[in-house]
Amino acid sequence: MFIQRFRWVLPAMLAILVAGTAGYMMIEGWSVLDSVWMVLITVTTIGFGEVHTLSDGGRAFTMLLIVGGLSLGGYTASQFTRYVVEGGLRHDLRERTRRKRVEKLHDHYIVIGHGRLGAEVALDLRHEGQTVVVIDPDAEATKGLDDTGIVVIVGDGSSDEVLRRARIDAARGLAVATPSSAVNVYVTLSARQLAPHLPILTRADDADAVPKARRAGATDVISPYGISGNRMARSLLHPTSTSFLDQAVARHHGHLSLEDVLIGTNPKHHGRLRDLHLRQDYSVLVVAIRKPDSELETAPDANVVIEQGDVVVVVGAPKDISRFARDATVH
Repeated sequence: MFIQRFRWVLPAMLAILVAGTAGYMMIEGWSVLDSVWMVLITVTTIGFGEVHTLSDGGRAFTMLLIVGGLSLGGYTASQFTRYVVEGGLRHDLRERTRRKRVEKLHDHYIVIGHGRLGAEVALDLRHEGQTVVVIDPDAEATKGLDDTGIVVIVGDGSSDEVLRRARIDAARGLAVATPSSAVNVYVTLSARQLAPHLPILTRADDADAVPKARRAGATDVISPYGISGNRMARSLLHPTSTSFLDQAVARHHGHLSLEDVLIGTNPKHHGRLRDLHLRQDYSVLVVAIRKPDSELETAPDANVVIEQGDVVVVVGAPKDISRFARDATVH
């Protein structure tokens, strides 16, 4: 940081000013104002004439001031040049921009741990147009993320201070994805204390860690190895349906998506599913419905009634789903 690097400059300049003023007052017997003025024009090498005629002692003292002032100025200039050339200025400006972005965060997602899993989570969220904050203690692991629009906080995700810096109180969701199940459980516990109602998804590689993560406050627990194994088995048994799901959920397939849509107050989208004509009007297909405080209903009957507060799971082109979501969530 600029202030840390140059925090000694101002005290050094002040020391030269005080010592120089005191020196002229003692050697030449000048007033405080004359002494201060003489120090300033000498150190800055402005080139004005002497305030009063100097004695031999005064000239010797002035030479010392000139050497001290030029040395301080030269060293400061060289350090500032190094600070700019080595990227310190650019880094500090980016840090300032990052801090301002963090202060304005709202309805964002926090990803703790930027390993292979955390990186995929962050990129998928960003692909969906969400604001994402990544927390990781390794600055190298998050290098280049700023260029993708992801906010980076270098620090310990289990620290209350770091979580508060990430505005956990204003977040929409949290993914705990470090490689260590023990760390993930501890992070989940810390996060839950700060945000009692925040959805928290926690990675657990060990079977023993799953109940611990839930007791710590995880809304859901994800086992990467279990999901990967299930995905491979389904690809062998049902390759076509698995390929369809991949296209619906993977970020690299932009022509098909599977998304949740919350039904708002727009009466156009209230009523029996068969009467809403979502396929005809929006080119989307409802594959599941979750009503408040009830289980997810898959392959819903055409006579099921859609009401405000329901969440419908739809399949379709991203642009069509976005159009439907805009209309459905009108309040």
